[in-house]
Formats: sequence, C-alpha cells, structure tokens
Amino acid sequence: MDQWQQRIEGFLSKSQIDLLKEKTVFVPGCGAIGSYALNILARTGVGNLIIADFDHYQPQNIPGQLFCNLESVNSRKAETAKQWVESINPDCKVTVYDETWTERNSLNSILEASDVLLLGFDTLSPGILLYREAVKYKLPIVDFYYGPLLSTFVTFPGDPTPEQRFKYPTRQKEWYQADDREIASESLLRLSAFVLSNCPWVMDELDHAAIQRFLELGKISVLPSLVAIAGTSMADSAIEVLLGKPMHHDYKGYFYDWRKGRNVLPMDPHEIPEIYEIACDKIASAFQNSSMEQSELAIAERLV
Repeated sequence: MDQWQQRIEGFLSKSQIDLLKEKTVFVPGCGAIGSYALNILARTGVGNLIIADFDHYQPQNIPGQLFCNLESVNSRKAETAKQWVESINPDCKVTVYDETWTERNSLNSILEASDVLLLGFDTLSPGILLYREAVKYKLPIVDFYYGPLLSTFVTFPGDPTPEQRFKYPTRQKEWYQADDREIASESLLRLSAFVLSNCPWVMDELDHAAIQRFLELGKISVLPSLVAIAGTSMADSAIEVLLGKPMHHDYKGYFYDWRKGRNVLPMDPHEIPEIYEIACDKIASAFQNSSMEQSELAIAERLV
C-alpha cells in the first residue's frame, strides 16, 4: 500500500485498496459533476481512468467545475483533468479522448477496458448511445437525473434504462437523432415530470426563471456545494460497484431533499400515474406564459 493511501485503510481493507488499483472507470464529461467524481476516484486509488471531453474551460465554469480556475480558463478540460489526477495519484493510468470517443472503434476500446461507466455530462444523445452499448457489454452505469437538485442512480445489466423507463421518443431511432430539438425537448419534459412528481418542492424552492431555463433546455443554475456533493456521491456509488458492495437503493436511485436533509427514494411514472399527471400539468402550465414555441408547449401537454 502506498503511503498516501494509509488513511483510507479502515474504511477499506488492504485487499479492497489493491482491487481498486486494477479497476477502470470511464468518465465522459469532466466539467462539473465529472470533475468532482474524478477527484474522489483518484484519491480513493482507482488505478485506471478513461476521460472524455471535447470542451475548453470558460470563466462561467469556475463556480461549479473543480478543475477550473483563472489559470485553467481556455485550457482543454480533459487534459486539465488528467494533470489534476496525476498530481494526486501518479500511479493512476489516465487515458484521454476528445469528441471522437463516440466513434465505433474508440467506443469499443473504451468499453472493453472499462468496469464501470460514470456519466459526467447532461447531454441526451451520447447518454442514449452509452446506455445502449452498456447493455451489449454488460456494464453498470452511474448517472444523475438532469435537473437543479442532487441525485444519483445506478443502472446494472438487466435494469431498465432511462430511455425505457420514461418512454423517450428516441426509442427505435438512432442515438444521434436525440439531438433533434423536438425529440430532446420531449425527452427532457418526460424526465422533468418524473423529477417534479417525486420532488414537488423544487417548483416552490427555486427561482421561477431558473426553473424556466431548465425546462426550456437552457443552462441550469449551479450551486457549487450541490455539484460537489453530487459528483462525490456518484464516485462513492462507482466505488461500491467496483468492490461488489450491496447497493442501498435500486435502479431508480435517490434524490436529496435539502430542506429536510434526507434522501428520497423515487417512484417511476407507472407507479404513481396520478401524481405524474399532475406534474405534467404543472409543466404545461409553467409554459403558458413562457417564450416556448407552440409545438413544444404541445409536447408538454401530451406527455401522458
């Protein structure tokens, strides 16, 4: 055991620490949540990390992205993340991909090498791609629900994927077709109805303009502490999966209710159809006075 890992022993056994050195986690998206997850994975001693990101840091990334500061603005996120990880754990092997990670040969190489996938991005189309490919490779995925609150869920082989659970219009379509504005809007609105039906306080607690931006596929508000906790929680779940520990929740995961300081175990739409329908009505109502196009308002009104 390396000297810097000695304080970990006690929470993890020596054999578990050694096991993590042999494991590989793929983290596509190393900006906000991905950066905090990578930080924990590196400090816990995961031996192999595959990172993918095509973007560069901008000043607006400073509040919510761990690796972004005044010095790293304009630098490539993936390369900066690699340097950060290696400064913590020089024995960690870090492989970097840019936007070409979705190409068939690159993706095959990544998935063949990986033990767990941890999604650090909130873009629909590559998420659809990874969930579909993970089924073929029988890989677990650690993910979060897109929205202005903390959440974590793990999808194991055999579990229904978000695309299946929320009946996204991407089904029976190629993954890249999810970039179509109408398809993306309907998918997000279906997910939003799930979030609001399980966490109705969000509509009351957050600024209306912030909710509006979220529902219109705009930038969601970022609270640094929540981003840090979310990324850390996802990394913890990935480590539990790598070590074969039993999960404390099923594939639906949990939301964190910051008002009461407790986790909320969600229910899927088919389990709470009446509450889900109320959430859909709230979303449609929220759009009545918005700038959303009429076609997108119609999507909100036909979710169920």
